[in-house]
Amino acid sequence: AFGGNTFQVANIGSGGQAIVYKCRDSKTGEIVAVKALRAQGQMDAARLERFHREIEIGSAIRHQNVVRILEQGTDDDLHVAVMEYVSGSLSELMDENGALEPIRALEIAADSARGLAAALAAGGARACREAALCNILNPKVILWFLALLPNFVNPEAGDVIAQLIALSALLIALNILWQAPMALAADGVRRWLGRPETMHAVNRVSGVILLGMAALMLGQHLL
Repeated sequence: AFGGNTFQVANIGSGGQAIVYKCRDSKTGEIVAVKALRAQGQMDAARLERFHREIEIGSAIRHQNVVRILEQGTDDDLHVAVMEYVSGSLSELMDENGALEPIRALEIAADSARGLAAALAAGGARACREAALCNILNPKVILWFLALLPNFVNPEAGDVIAQLIALSALLIALNILWQAPMALAADGVRRWLGRPETMHAVNRVSGVILLGMAALMLGQHLL
């Protein structure tokens, strides 16, 4: 239960910061989604600030393509946001109907863009700027480009800056081509691992491995 009003039905998603549960409101019987900050974020001031800023911005958005945030609260030091529950997902749609028709894909992209525009208008521009700055100023990204790209630049071939921009664009395109299939494959693996029978099998194998390691350590200690 969260806050005494909603009761968990299923775990429907998770990320690095939070877990999303499908829940039923005990007062209205309505199905809602409850986003709960992960345990490691409960004591992290920066994560708490981001979580509550996201809720504050989301609560101000009123658009048909953006999930509504109904309320927020704290239950036994667990920070949660109660949101509108939307059934289905893009991956489920593609599983049922196969590859999307170009027109349908454009419609979904347009709807997403309209929702993003509404979020930006409600104050999400700050969050987008912070995300962009976080990636641009990431020292790992900067060092990677500085260490790799100059090796492929030929000053005699023309404008060095233009060559660097072209190489950066090529690297980004290659990353998209390589990582997009990985993301799709990872989503399939995630769904497979989320099956009850798979989880039971993984738990059994893990248990056997742990018991074997414990027996090995005990044997070494006794000898």
